[in-house]
Amino acid sequence: EIRDFFVYPNPVRGGNAKARFEIGNAAKTVTLEIYDITGYCVYQQKMSGVEAGRNQFENLDLKALGSDVYTVRLQVKFSDGKTKQKLYRIGVVK
Repeated sequence: EIRDFFVYPNPVRGGNAKARFEIGNAAKTVTLEIYDITGYCVYQQKMSGVEAGRNQFENLDLKALGSDVYTVRLQVKFSDGKTKQKLYRIGVVK
């Protein structure tokens, strides 16, 4: 289960952000993807061997993204084989 997920600061200014999430069980992989308004994936970062509890993606480099609203998807593949996802909306201001 994904207990919590958010990206900060929101809106993103200066191109740097972090994503924090909390999961109930250990996961094989966690993937963070950012999609533009047309549904095109403009950013992706992965983490593997993730422990249960609070975790964080550090230093999301979003400098290449233009000012707009984006959808962030957190996809978690748990060690028991189940997959869960959660969505979050962010604004980027240049």
